[in-house]
Amino acid sequence: MASVNWVNPLYQFDQEAFRAIHVGLHRDWLDPIMAAITDTGRGEVKFTLLAALCLVARYRPYALMALVAGAGSGLIGQVVKTFVERDRPSNFSWAEPLRSYIEIMSGQHAPIASNSFPSGHAVSSFGIAVAVAWAVRKTEHAWVGWALVLWASLVAFSRVYV
Repeated sequence: MASVNWVNPLYQFDQEAFRAIHVGLHRDWLDPIMAAITDTGRGEVKFTLLAALCLVARYRPYALMALVAGAGSGLIGQVVKTFVERDRPSNFSWAEPLRSYIEIMSGQHAPIASNSFPSGHAVSSFGIAVAVAWAVRKTEHAWVGWALVLWASLVAFSRVYV
């Protein structure tokens, strides 16, 4: 009895979905927007903003919780990367990775790691978004949680686009 090879169709779907977004949706005018969105998911950007929010007493509990959630989920994501040896899609022969807005402005290029799943930008952004959304879910500020989930979704999408 032949075994079912479910990995190959999953890998094929993964490549096709990546290509549909990275190549199919590519527009020159959208490049700087997506590069800027992806940069909001960078650790130094998120954690600098959260550290600044810690200085404001009324935001401190939420900012501290978001810092812990972002750092914790980012750490878990890095551990998962060591077990899921998925090559970076930007290394496909047809991929044309964009430089991020921060790289463009600074003139420096970020190193490209070999494993890319899950995206550290996306994992830590969702960690922050879900933690805050949960904390404010029954308050008049519940919209902030939804806005952060939307932001994290945009960061994840922009990672594929960029």
